Amino acid sequence: MDEPGADEGRTGEVHRSRRTAGVSLSALNFFGGDIAGGERGIASRPDRQDELAANLDVVVAIAERTGCRLFNLLYGQLDDAWSPEEQAETAVAAIRSAAEAVASVGGTVLLEPLTEGFNGRYPLLTADDVLEILDGPLADVENVSLLFDTFHLGSNGVDLPATAARLGANLAHVQIADSPGRGEPGSGALPIDETLDALKTAGYSGIVACEYKPTTDTATSLNWIRP
Repeated sequence: MDEPGADEGRTGEVHRSRRTAGVSLSALNFFGGDIAGGERGIASRPDRQDELAANLDVVVAIAERTGCRLFNLLYGQLDDAWSPEEQAETAVAAIRSAAEAVASVGGTVLLEPLTEGFNGRYPLLTADDVLEILDGPLADVENVSLLFDTFHLGSNGVDLPATAARLGANLAHVQIADSPGRGEPGSGALPIDETLDALKTAGYSGIVACEYKPTTDTATSLNWIRP
């Protein structure tokens, strides 16, 4: 979302646009700050929690109208204005609040590692970085999950097939793009097919979303999909 708050007119517009297009809304980002300006989330920012709190009601309202049940909460970049510990505590509290809010519609909060060097001082770079939070201070919260994005994880050197095999059964959402370039599978060097096979074998049954920039026209870029 590009702003934390929205009135009934805007949330209704999202619902009407979805119905007009004949599509379903599977996943939605919480407000992540000035994304175009380089920000990647505000969950860890002690001075931005009012914005995130205002966004929770909007996200739930959209979920009620559209049936969306997956919600990506970007962690935020580290800032020297606060200690790492204070920012970590702030982020955990924000994630808890988000999880509690979307639980009312059966929703799940997603935590996404991002590409190193692409997003400033964003501290979640690997699947294990997220698992440290999920298995640590959020071990008692059931509706929070790793967002498995092949572009970000693969660009950071994560072994995608091995990680998919290890975690696939417990993932709530998968996004794919190749690397380098963030194009469709086959345009880069990542083992996308092997990763998808590992996810299936591990028991992943959720959505695999195409979050890539086609290197050709959209229809041709889907030729990688196997029957």
